[in-house]
Amino acid sequence: VEVSRSRSILDYQGVLRFRIPEHLLPKEAQVINRPHSFWESHIAVLLPAGAIIVTMGLFLLVLVLVVKRLRRTQEILRDSESNYRFVVSSMEENLSVIDADGTILFSNQRAAQNISGGHLPDLVGINIHNLVPPDQGKQLVATYGRVIDSGQPLMQEIPVSLPEGERWFLNRLQPIEYGRARTKAVLSISLDITERKQVESALRQSEERFTLAMQAASDGLFDWNLETGAVYYSPAWKQMLGYQDEELANDFSVWERLTDSEDVEHSWEILRELLAGSRDRFEM
Repeated sequence: VEVSRSRSILDYQGVLRFRIPEHLLPKEAQVINRPHSFWESHIAVLLPAGAIIVTMGLFLLVLVLVVKRLRRTQEILRDSESNYRFVVSSMEENLSVIDADGTILFSNQRAAQNISGGHLPDLVGINIHNLVPPDQGKQLVATYGRVIDSGQPLMQEIPVSLPEGERWFLNRLQPIEYGRARTKAVLSISLDITERKQVESALRQSEERFTLAMQAASDGLFDWNLETGAVYYSPAWKQMLGYQDEELANDFSVWERLTDSEDVEHSWEILRELLAGSRDRFEM
């Protein structure tokens, strides 16, 4: 132990030998030859190592977060693709993607069934020329080319000769760039309107037969649609009044104009009774 005027200097080994608690030493006492702690002895190594460990921990934390985010994104993409495939496969419309040469790049199941009568593998990669007659194939490919070149969509009603017979489609063509290669193609969405066209054709034939029958008959026909107000006067009806078919329009005002005012009022009374059910025929 050394004692100076200002403070006491104590050796660390002596303090240990005499088992003197350090908190009982004078405040101004200085303990010398104290061994360095592990931290003091290795601080030059521990600080850089600690910094490296912290950095690696942060990196691993970020990596875990990125992996979780990536997995979540992949799950969302899988769900989105699954939903997309479900919607496309459930569509009533025929959906396909066709390039400028007429090769089918994509199709839903409905199109595969309607066009080739088979499954998707039977249709994708097939050229439209192999599915329809040559003339129709040329027309379809030419139409695809015009839509791609113009960049404008097209809506049309087209007949297509398929193995089971001719079918009519309401077809919308939209120019697109398809796939990673961004291939210029058309998105074709078609609705089978064969039944509607058959009904229209039958109606047209019926109207033609009706017109021929009216032209051949000597009876005058006056047809009035009470819901729409549309009126039809047969050619014989007009001839009874001394007019040719083209001289009188099919308009209700023609009857009112050509009929005596008293007869018009009487006709309205009969018509009201007929509509009310108190009459079963129109006679005057």
